[in-house]
Amino acid sequence: MCPYCINIYPTVLYKSVTIETYLYPRYCNNVDMSKIPSNRHPVLNGYNLADAVNQVINTGRVTMGPQVQKFEQAVKDYYDVEEAISFGSGTLAHHAAVKALKTDPNRKETIVVPAFTYRTTRWALQMAGFDIFYEDINPDTYHFDYENMTHYYEYISFMDTYGSICDTDKHDPYLCVIDACHSFGVPRKELRGRGEVFSFNGGKLFTTGEGGMVITNDSDYAESVKEIRNDVARMPELGAALGLDFMDCIDQILAERQDNANYYTENLRSEFVPQEIPIATNNYMYAVRCPHRNLIIRTLRDEVELRYYYYPGLVSRPNTDQVGRSHMVLPNGVNMQREVESVTETLNNLMTGLVDDK
Repeated sequence: MCPYCINIYPTVLYKSVTIETYLYPRYCNNVDMSKIPSNRHPVLNGYNLADAVNQVINTGRVTMGPQVQKFEQAVKDYYDVEEAISFGSGTLAHHAAVKALKTDPNRKETIVVPAFTYRTTRWALQMAGFDIFYEDINPDTYHFDYENMTHYYEYISFMDTYGSICDTDKHDPYLCVIDACHSFGVPRKELRGRGEVFSFNGGKLFTTGEGGMVITNDSDYAESVKEIRNDVARMPELGAALGLDFMDCIDQILAERQDNANYYTENLRSEFVPQEIPIATNNYMYAVRCPHRNLIIRTLRDEVELRYYYYPGLVSRPNTDQVGRSHMVLPNGVNMQREVESVTETLNNLMTGLVDDK
């Protein structure tokens, strides 16, 4: 799947504005769509989007207008928080959330992050003025293990890896942010950290095209985040309109991903060891560790879009390297039940052959 290509069909005509609204990129010329994709979004309501585009044209506001306000309010209502601050990207939202933690912008501080992370994390934190220490992860949960941290620093950027939310209870919430870019939709007993950061890029649970958001209940912190947002990247009105339509079907997205994850868990061979979920997950990605990972991906490269992330890593750590070398992410998304069943059968048959050949 091409996560940045929204190919749309059929065409909807509305007040002389042509909107096409089919979010399965089945007609994308940039990728081979005979393969089972890694992710799939639901079909949205084209008439809602057409109306939103018409409003944008009529108001002349391309950023920070009524669509953005409605989207921010929808997220505030969903999480029952005081502030939801939209951005043009998740990386810039993370950057602002971390930078706003600092009481003295001129003082050099060190922040702890899991080594199992993406390079944009490094950019976001370094540009916020932090030195970074990368902690190793728990090989079962893919989160870093707070109890066994090798270095202690005041500031932490926790990460909800692949949609599984991490435990942040033991650290001062005033001194940490949560990289929740993968975990929108997971219930929380309360807001974690000073703020939580979401990403809405094309490959996430749902998309605004590109975009991100910080949620918080701290009004002073929110004002700092907004000030940074206004200097770096505001969310476009059309992106917010797209996000609003996805919010209308968030329950469907979460339910279907849960069903697919349950099928994998119940039917895959035992050699495929799923990521352990210590608290809760939205099943944004279904990750497994297994022997012969690279051989499986090469063998099925023309049939199934199997992926792995964060390897080679930004730094080398024992558990991070182990998970990076052995894990892969299986297809999951909306209207993918048949594909999930097919992938499960294919992986099981392939693993049977590999085990029998030993």
